[in-house]
Amino acid sequence: MAGNAFAVTPPELAGSLQGQFEVNNSGAATYGIDIAVPPGTNGMEPKLALVYSSSSGAGPFGPGWSITGLSEISRCPTTQGQDGYSGEIEYSLADRFCLDGQRLIAVNGDYGVDGTQYRTRIETFARVYSHGAHLGHGPEYFSIEFKNGLTYRYGYTSNSRQENINTDVVVWSVDRISDRSGNYMSITYDQDIFSGAL
Repeated sequence: MAGNAFAVTPPELAGSLQGQFEVNNSGAATYGIDIAVPPGTNGMEPKLALVYSSSSGAGPFGPGWSITGLSEISRCPTTQGQDGYSGEIEYSLADRFCLDGQRLIAVNGDYGVDGTQYRTRIETFARVYSHGAHLGHGPEYFSIEFKNGLTYRYGYTSNSRQENINTDVVVWSVDRISDRSGNYMSITYDQDIFSGAL
């Protein structure tokens, strides 16, 4: 039986993405993949990662997936241990604030008003300030001076504020990072018109 001979070329080996796997204290499996970004002047570039957590629900990148590396300040409820009483988030001046999940403590002024200075509950020597007023229910934006000389601004631009249906600000996301030399990085967000998420 006559036939033709065919050369079979095996496929190239599939690549892999370098990442970090760990199991956190609650038993959730997490996997993080660093996202390469172009270098910025004097190191002024974001440190982004795509992160999977087995305990997370649906995210913008699929079930369990989210992006990390951009800081935010959000409203927090009052607690018995820190405030002497427990309460829910009210979207009023009674609310407290958290920086990336860590509670902010007012050290000079009242919570949520213009010019109040805060510190982080676990001391990081960052000086946090609230600025302006948004509908009388909290600050319009925040700024933070870190001990490494960087200044972060949160919620100054309208696309960096996540609001609820009543236009109360729920989350102030970082929109500008600057250093002492005048180098800066601006961050712009797209907002999901259905969920309000940035």
